[in-house]
Amino acid sequence: GRGGGEAGDRPPRQKRPEEIEVDEKAAEIKKEIDELDVKQKALDARIKARSEGKEEYQRKKEEMMSKVRQYQDTIDGLEAKRNKIQEAISKKTDEAKKLRHEANDAKKKLGFKSEAEIDARIEEIQFEMHTSSLSLKEEKKLMDQLRELKKQKPMVGKVNAKADKAENWDESALATLRDELTEVREELKKAITGRKAQSEQVKVLIEERREKTADVKEIVDERDEIRGKIKELLQKRSVLYQELDAKRKQWLAEDAERRALRAEKMKIERKRQEDERTKRDLERAVEDEERNDTPLSAEIYKVEQTITYLQNLQKQDEDKAAADAGPALDTEKMKEACPKEAKGGVLLSKKQRAEESSYFMGTGGKKGKKGAAAAGAGGEAGTEGKKKITHNIGTIQMFQALGLEVPLSVADCPELEKTLKERLVKLKAEAEEKAKGATDRLKELKQQLADHIAKMKENEETLKEAEKSLKPAAAAGAEAAAVGEVAA
Repeated sequence: GRGGGEAGDRPPRQKRPEEIEVDEKAAEIKKEIDELDVKQKALDARIKARSEGKEEYQRKKEEMMSKVRQYQDTIDGLEAKRNKIQEAISKKTDEAKKLRHEANDAKKKLGFKSEAEIDARIEEIQFEMHTSSLSLKEEKKLMDQLRELKKQKPMVGKVNAKADKAENWDESALATLRDELTEVREELKKAITGRKAQSEQVKVLIEERREKTADVKEIVDERDEIRGKIKELLQKRSVLYQELDAKRKQWLAEDAERRALRAEKMKIERKRQEDERTKRDLERAVEDEERNDTPLSAEIYKVEQTITYLQNLQKQDEDKAAADAGPALDTEKMKEACPKEAKGGVLLSKKQRAEESSYFMGTGGKKGKKGAAAAGAGGEAGTEGKKKITHNIGTIQMFQALGLEVPLSVADCPELEKTLKERLVKLKAEAEEKAKGATDRLKELKQQLADHIAKMKENEETLKEAEKSLKPAAAAGAEAAAVGEVAA
């Protein structure tokens, strides 16, 4: 068996009612065929039993028939010889008859039996011509007779010779032929008698065999009848399976049509989903583009805040100089005094504000050992007569992020402020150029979205028409599927 694969675990296909019906009919036909086959085998056994000694019978019959054929060959040879002798006798007899007939015809034609008779007639004519008074016509007639008689005189000898030949024809040759004919007839009679006796023996042998196998013909006829019934049943079963095969082909065609319909519907649905997905992607792109800040807004914000910070430091220094006394610079208060939005700045998101707070305040707004050390170092590095600035980690990182040196005293602030303002002008110009490109991109995305929505409407009309054309076929397929489910 198969080892637990998917093909091995697949349940067998449920048969349709038509298939079950054909299988039942085929089983009934097979049962009938098996019963008839048992009868046929029994009849074959009986025929085989009757056929025992068949080879010996055939051998004896062939030997006897060989002798019969030998006798027949002898008879054929003797008959041919007899016919030849009879033809020779007949030929010679015909020759004798012909000679006699020719001789008699010649005698009748001449009218004279001998030359003496012709001479006597000539003398009579001549005597009449010498003694009688004849007219010219009569004399001319007698002269014609004399001439004719003189012509016939030589023929008398030939006719008499032919008559003598006919009278004296040799009978010895004919007698010899008749003796040969008699001998051939005797031999022919013996051969015919031998053939007859041998044929009788063959008849006896055949009759004995016929008596032994008297009922074989009936058995063979019965067996042939059973074979005919088996053939009819096989043909009937074949017709059943042929009809079932035709139905199966029709079912396969219907299944293929249903699969094609499902595939077409899935194709239509995939097209809709694809259009919707493209629409959502374009809408999301438009929303992202609308929410998207200027790429340089964070850096501009940092520069503006740093400028404000420097300006506040200078203002505090001026205020202190005016008051001529006061506590050391408190950066925390300065940060609180720093406005959230500088003039011309950009409002940051919540996340950006958190990052900026961490940027300016450092980690937790408290000084660590490093911060204190840095601040102390900054204080010590200041020159006499200049107000020192106390920094924390946040302010140090602020200047480092902008690529500036950390101011150690208020005197360093004006130069840094000037540098930052120049940088701010450049950044705003660059940001404006990029903002213009972002606006064009947004416009392009909105146009793509509008075009896609219009295209979706056209596609939807086409898809609806396709669905309408699929409904009749889908209904027929559903009906066929329902029949299949009932069958299952």
